[in-house]
Amino acid sequence: MPPFLSKNRATLAPIFAAILMVLLVFTLRVPPLYGLLVGLLGWLGFWLLMAPDRRHYEKLVGQLGKAQAEQFEVDLTEAEDNKRLLMDLNKQIPDSGISRQLHTIVADVDFLIQESRRRPQEFRADRKVLVHYLPQVVELAQLFADQQRFGQIDFETRDRTTTALADLTKLFDSYKDRRQSREAMDLNVQIDVLEAKLREEGIQPTKKRGSMFP
Repeated sequence: MPPFLSKNRATLAPIFAAILMVLLVFTLRVPPLYGLLVGLLGWLGFWLLMAPDRRHYEKLVGQLGKAQAEQFEVDLTEAEDNKRLLMDLNKQIPDSGISRQLHTIVADVDFLIQESRRRPQEFRADRKVLVHYLPQVVELAQLFADQQRFGQIDFETRDRTTTALADLTKLFDSYKDRRQSREAMDLNVQIDVLEAKLREEGIQPTKKRGSMFP
């Protein structure tokens, strides 16, 4: 649930109830008393529906602080959107090698998102690959899918895309392995090497301004 809804449940519940009552009375010609009753039930239902999300958000604020909790929700929502977009793009790419790499990255992203939800205090360590590198994967997949759809694909483009995705796949795998392993130091070195190699290939992490995370 978006943070805005969770934080503003007390304000939004009566607004929702009032809109529901007006629609019933003035649009469907329901007697005002019944409209009021349904509006009150709608208010109660909205309040109860938001309760679990509100508790989750308050717990997150307690763990990260208000500003970082809001940024956390924004970042993970964006990562989930990019994951779904990547899955849709993968369906448009019949190339088995590239499709296999995208499938692996999607699985890694899903794992990292779930782990971040489970242990938000550790999100800082994974934020770079989810927020800064995942959009680069989407951009590569979108470019390849567009070129393939219009019949503009060539061996050079395919090889360049395959090479970049191979290194990005290793990078996402390394972040996943770091979450699962106690050998974090060795994996940090491996991640640094892969990021340097990606920079040489022209793959730069997307820059985000105004983030509450470093």
